[in-house]
Amino acid sequence: MTPPGSRSRRLPRRLLGRAVTLPLLVLLELALRTLPVPRVIRACGLRPVPVAPESPTATTPTLRVRGRARLVRTGARTLGGRPRCLAQALTLVLLTRRAARDLTLHLGVGRDDAGALRAHAWVRHGGVVVIGGEEAPDFVEVERFALG
Repeated sequence: MTPPGSRSRRLPRRLLGRAVTLPLLVLLELALRTLPVPRVIRACGLRPVPVAPESPTATTPTLRVRGRARLVRTGARTLGGRPRCLAQALTLVLLTRRAARDLTLHLGVGRDDAGALRAHAWVRHGGVVVIGGEEAPDFVEVERFALG
């Protein structure tokens, strides 16, 4: 008989993480397609905060936040059609809201090579971009949200 709490009776964390992440990504993508964006952001427990320059002292994101960001990126690649950056950012916020209260969601605008207006979302934790950072430097921040 296997003792309670032993490794053989529990689901692997990676499997459990994916079981939560993928449906959440899909749900947020559908919500963003059907509801006004401000309503979805408020429903995720975020409130607007003033846009100000970031403090130069950056701390290393916790292992939990980095691991969940990796889960969200993997889940986004797994889903066909690539969920938009805002769905990925909100998924990370919801998955880490208890573990990291100092997450901030940033929304920015920029132009592509043809001059068309584009938008992007990224999440910072401890002053470090944990998701959406690849494209973030190409955008000007226009809105910032924090858990509240």
